[in-house]
Amino acid sequence: VYACMAILLYSFIALYTSTYTDASEYLNWNYVILFGGIVLQLIWEEVLLLWPSVAVAIFSYYLFLNEKAYKYDPLTQTYNRQAFQNKLNEIAKERTECFIIVMDLNGLKQINDKEGHLKGDTYIRLSAEIVNGIMGRSGRLYRIGGDEFCILCEQISDRKMAEKMNRIERTKAKLSEALGVDEKEVGIAYGYEKCTVNDNVREVFQRADNAMYAKKKQMKG
Repeated sequence: VYACMAILLYSFIALYTSTYTDASEYLNWNYVILFGGIVLQLIWEEVLLLWPSVAVAIFSYYLFLNEKAYKYDPLTQTYNRQAFQNKLNEIAKERTECFIIVMDLNGLKQINDKEGHLKGDTYIRLSAEIVNGIMGRSGRLYRIGGDEFCILCEQISDRKMAEKMNRIERTKAKLSEALGVDEKEVGIAYGYEKCTVNDNVREVFQRADNAMYAKKKQMKG
């Protein structure tokens, strides 16, 4: 029982201190397995369910760690490039309507050169946190390069999409304050396009990427 309680506590801490998307999908199973094993063991003392439930819970957590390494970016704890490619393939196969948003951080090289790479990493991580907060459940954020991100939104209106992009554009003040740099040195350039059921998803991604670079040039000007 003590072993089960210890693993339950550890799982609880892991779940509520983790910022990985969908962490609860795996960790919640640990609660079900362990708590169920304890309850059933107390009801039927002659049935040995305690240690099997511990073993299954540990294996479940092992699967979570492997899934995390495969799908998530370690710096930002958002989805990684591999997960992005897999999702693009899924959208192309199922012909899902969605918005594709491509983003790039302005001034990362200058911050790395002037303030050091730790400050640059903070810039990347903070930007991901802010964008995730703005998007909420409307879209999934992927880190697809050093300072490049992509968001895939499958269920959102055109109006809501425009509102969220405007909020992302107004993050300069928040970023500059948090990083202790001038507003001119930071910012998130973005471009987005809507992908319909008849579109080629990779062509839509390229258009969004081109729109992002046009926005980046405009912001620098």
